[in-house]
Amino acid sequence: MLEHEPISSVKEFLFTLEGQQVKNIVLKAKKTNNHYFVILHDEKRLSFASSNVIEENLKCIAGV
Repeated sequence: MLEHEPISSVKEFLFTLEGQQVKNIVLKAKKTNNHYFVILHDEKRLSFASSNVIEENLKCIAGV
């Protein structure tokens, strides 16, 4: 086990770890108490979808 300060970005990594590196994201549903724990390979890049993309693909308005 390696003890270290909390890391909020892989850019802050000042050391290397053995094995596959991952990103963990915890999401919470706005209107319920449902939580989602998402694990991705560390090289994956994420960003929020634009309002246009959400409306086009999900047929709903973002934030509503």
